[in-house]
Amino acid sequence: MFTCQLDSDYLVTCAWEKTTDVLNVFMKGPEGDQEVGEFKVFANTKPHDEASDEVAELKRKIKELTDNLTAEKVKTASLTAQLAQAQTTCQAEKTQKDNEITRLEDKVSQLERDKTTLQTKLDQALHGEGDQAHKDAKISEQAARIAELERKLQSRPEILFRTWLRSRITHGYSNGKEYLLQLTNAGNPEGKPPVSIREQNARYISPLWEIYAVDGSNDAVIIMSGSSGYVIWSKGHEKKAQASKHDLSDPAAHWVLEGMKRDSPSMNKVIKIRNVKDGTYLDVRNAHAADETPVITQNGNGGSSQKFEIYLTWQY
Repeated sequence: MFTCQLDSDYLVTCAWEKTTDVLNVFMKGPEGDQEVGEFKVFANTKPHDEASDEVAELKRKIKELTDNLTAEKVKTASLTAQLAQAQTTCQAEKTQKDNEITRLEDKVSQLERDKTTLQTKLDQALHGEGDQAHKDAKISEQAARIAELERKLQSRPEILFRTWLRSRITHGYSNGKEYLLQLTNAGNPEGKPPVSIREQNARYISPLWEIYAVDGSNDAVIIMSGSSGYVIWSKGHEKKAQASKHDLSDPAAHWVLEGMKRDSPSMNKVIKIRNVKDGTYLDVRNAHAADETPVITQNGNGGSSQKFEIYLTWQY
């Protein structure tokens, strides 16, 4: 439907009825303020069919293409099914061959093991009693060496005195805390340093050390925990001091108490403790005054971290 203004007085409205191919026209306008009325105009139309042949040809080609596409889809589905069947067959054959290869490899491995076993038995038979005698001699030699090491570990030289070793890192400070050299956690450090310091009034502290003379030396000593028998020994410069069961003849476990004679200890004597093997000194790392600060072996210096005070608990 559409409306148009012919002039200022007349208004035309048109409506198209598609089903009947009729055009209805309505006109109205004033004639001395009177409505003129409605006028109907009927227009019959008939669609032209000039392109009917082209349309028929287009429909035929569309149907032909559709039929061809359907046929190609059927062929594709058939080929896909054949490919899947071929893949399944190939996989089954591959699995069968892989299993056969594995079985043959296992058989070869077993034959090689059997060959090795037979060769070993043959070698043993050829060596006979001479080879057994050699083995017995070697076993005896190792047993003797083990016995000697056990003797060295178990035998203790002459004891000189028992003492605490008080660190001088807090000397001169007013907080009143004193730190003792201790065997960390009674010899079970569990990730902590084997030898450390601990505040002397703390619980669970192992500060008692037995000082033994080293045979054949005028000044070297062994520093041994009175509770566990562990001895302090050095692994070298800037390493944590070690504490464990150790060969007492090893120079790494021998120390010189600088500042005193080993057989003349006196209360509150300040000393430095030097290792015989590498010349390093027991040193509280960074002079840090805190429980379980590691004691390390460090080259000599004049700092308080390498100074300890004798505090006798018992002596001959």
